[in-house]
Formats: sequence, structure tokens, C-alpha cells
Amino acid sequence: MCFIKGIHTKTKRQYYFEKNLVLRSIAEYETYSKEAQRKKKKIFGHLGCSPFATIVDVPLPQCIVIDYMHVSLLRHMRTVIQYLYQKYLKPKDRDEIDQLFHKQRFPHFFNRKMRPIKEMSYCKATELRNILLYGLLPLIRLLLPDSVAAHLSLYVACMRLFHGPRKLGLKTEKVANELFNVYYEDHPLFYKSIQHFTLHLHSHFADQYFLHGSLSNMGVFG
Repeated sequence: MCFIKGIHTKTKRQYYFEKNLVLRSIAEYETYSKEAQRKKKKIFGHLGCSPFATIVDVPLPQCIVIDYMHVSLLRHMRTVIQYLYQKYLKPKDRDEIDQLFHKQRFPHFFNRKMRPIKEMSYCKATELRNILLYGLLPLIRLLLPDSVAAHLSLYVACMRLFHGPRKLGLKTEKVANELFNVYYEDHPLFYKSIQHFTLHLHSHFADQYFLHGSLSNMGVFG
């Protein structure tokens, strides 16, 4: 979707905030794909022509849909929660938040509740969705430093906007993207060495929202 390369630090590649992303156009995507196939080598991440180019009725890369279940819930959100749990919460606070998560009540039509954070490795995507959209911020904010809680609220707010209908009309994805950009830019101030590619992919949610609609329409939960 864009030409970001990231920076290799120690044993990880980190993708820090870039204000002006250089996006791949439809023509560039096709050109680099054909060139990679002809030369039989990787060019800007292209390995060749995709079979989907002749199947889908929307040209690449516009037809690419980011799977927020894996990008946001199972990767970025889980990583952030575990980081907060280990780095910012004292042992007694960990016990308290685990109890709060475990005892949190939901309406009867919610198929899954919320697991304690200590069981985060076993969390299903639907449980993480409930944590992100409903439970996390109200329950954990009083246990975190104000600045950390405020920063986390930027992510929760932008994801709620991306996940729902156009609450702000035509400005919905614009406002959500502005919230995320502030969150992304300040991310290294609160979290060290977890600026993964999945974090960067959130930068493309605004375009995806405009082209394909809410993240709730992109469910791959099975």
C-alpha cells in the first residue's frame, strides 16, 4: 500500500510514525508486479503478478483489505495490553484488573465475556474485541499513569470510530485517522520496541473505511 521500509534495530524491524506516507498508485502496483515477474526478483516487496489482479473487479492495491482481527485484535491490542500489564501495573494492580475483567458483566446477547489479562494468550478475537471496544479503558484507566491512560484512549476512540457506522458523518474516518496519528507518533514514548508493522497498518484504515466501510463489515471471525 505504501513504500515504508522500517528501521532495523537490534533483532527487530520497527516502523515509526511517518507523517507523509508515499502510497502506491494502481499504475505503480501493476508496473512493479510485472517487473518483478519478468526479472524474477523482489521489487519493492512485489514478487510477481497476483492472480487476484484478473479476478477482482477493484484494481490492486485498492482491493486489499487489512484483516483487523489479526492486525488490531490478535496482534497490536494483545501486545499493548500485555505490555501495560507487565511494565505499568504493580502485582496488586494486576490481581485487581484480572478480577475486574473476570467479573465484568455483559448483556445476554454477548457470546463471549472477557478473560483476565493473565490468560491473554488464550484469548479469542471476539473476547479481545469486547476488551478493546468496551472493557479496557473504563477498567484500567485508574490503575495507569494519567498520560498512559490518555494515550491509550486515543487508540480506543479511533478504533471505535473505525469499527462503527459514520457517527461523525463524512468526517468519521478523518477524525479517527487524526486520533490514530497522534497515538502512533507518541507510541515510542510509552512503549519500547513494539512499533511493529501491524501498528503501521492502522495508518491505512482511513482509506479502507472510505473504500469498503466499517471494520465491523470486515469480520473474519468464522
